[in-house]
Amino acid sequence: MQRNHFVFLFPDLSSIPYNSSKSSIGPIPVFNNTKDNNASAQDADIAACAGAALDHLLGAPEELMRFMSACGYTPDTLRASVGTPELHRALVDHFAAHEPLLLALCANGAISQRRFMDCWQRMNRQDR
Repeated sequence: MQRNHFVFLFPDLSSIPYNSSKSSIGPIPVFNNTKDNNASAQDADIAACAGAALDHLLGAPEELMRFMSACGYTPDTLRASVGTPELHRALVDHFAAHEPLLLALCANGAISQRRFMDCWQRMNRQDR
């Protein structure tokens, strides 16, 4: 006989009286805010560009040290800031400012130049 172990974790809730027609909450609303969806897609794209840039730097220790010294990171602060918007901005700005580094990143097939520079442009728009 197979025993259901979830019975002990989640008791049977069917005995609790609930009438959905008397619920004050009503139906669950659906939000279709395209501005927020577009912003989150852009943030994800910027994070992907920054991740590709960081992966590239991790394969080139000299370039990593140059990035860290230019942006004021130490090994500990770099580790602590992985995944933060500040590091994403620093990585994208650094690669956009150093064309040979950007071309090397794009030549390795991690990301296209246009996609990377579109991310940089979105980050640096003046209309915010």
